[in-house]
Amino acid sequence: DRILLYAAIQYLSTKEVLALFHSLVRWLKPHGLLYVGDIPDKQRLWNFYNTEARRATYFENLAQGKDIVGTWFEPIWLQHLGRFVGFSDVRIIYQPEYMIYNHYRFEAVLEK
Repeated sequence: DRILLYAAIQYLSTKEVLALFHSLVRWLKPHGLLYVGDIPDKQRLWNFYNTEARRATYFENLAQGKDIVGTWFEPIWLQHLGRFVGFSDVRIIYQPEYMIYNHYRFEAVLEK
């Protein structure tokens, strides 16, 4: 079976993602797939905040404890999390150039 989580993970904290992934791996049958798409890439954060005005907004929101995009994730963090909760394989996929957010987002496929 398969689970699709698209353009949603950024609205969760890392603690919430950990709890969710624990549940998702339990719900999947052996060799089931979890597809997580449109994940903000922390390594490419400055590709999004690419002007002085955007960087100012970033730091102003940070001072208030919020981010206009939400939680940013490092691909390696997601790989380690996937293995930790019990997925046998975690593949990171970088979005193709024709996708409008490819300069700061990625996808992941996790197999139980």
